[in-house]
Amino acid sequence: MTDACLWCEAEFEISRPDKYFCSQKCCKSAGKWRARISRQNGARVVVLEYKLAHPCLCGEAEPVCLDLHHKDPAHKNFEISKMISSAWHLKISELKQEIEKCECVCANCHRKHHVVNPPPQNKKTREERLLKILSRPVR
Repeated sequence: MTDACLWCEAEFEISRPDKYFCSQKCCKSAGKWRARISRQNGARVVVLEYKLAHPCLCGEAEPVCLDLHHKDPAHKNFEISKMISSAWHLKISELKQEIEKCECVCANCHRKHHVVNPPPQNKKTREERLLKILSRPVR
């Protein structure tokens, strides 16, 4: 009897009923992937709990509408979203430390904040940035 490997989808001969992978390599790869997904989900829970406990000053409390904004970009070690998406070397303790450097703001307030207070690498005036946006061709 044959079946398809759950990892690479190659056909292989089933030697016992609990065999799901064609090789040890596929089994290890799937195990690493499961561990990564587990770490990502754990990190997402930590971020969600923080967002639920810290609504935006404007009153928005829906977690999907909230962003984590670093209070001081100079003390930013990494972007939280990138750390969660990579997840290979994710440590929840490091994530919690980075989240403590942030404040929860809704997406609208976050955008407004960056227009009024641009990041240090962007030295253009507010008017210059708005003119650049307005001068883009309309599609």
